Amino acid sequence: MSILHVPHYSQADSHNSLLTNIAGALRNVAYALFAAQPAAKPVPAKAVAMKKADREGLFRLARSYEDVSPNLAAELRYFGRQ
Repeated sequence: MSILHVPHYSQADSHNSLLTNIAGALRNVAYALFAAQPAAKPVPAKAVAMKKADREGLFRLARSYEDVSPNLAAELRYFGRQ
């Protein structure tokens, strides 16, 4: 006597479920490919000016930490250049 139980499925059931799974996967791929994407919003000039001010602030902060922690200053300059 064995405790192993192997369920028996008919070949038609496995074939139909396989085709159903493939059709569902292809349908999801088509939905993903043709999904509507939101329009890109223009960046206002004020945001660009704020980015420049933030960059200058990082360089200023890096100068203030140069004597105390050169590694931190280098990282701040790196982020300022990004």
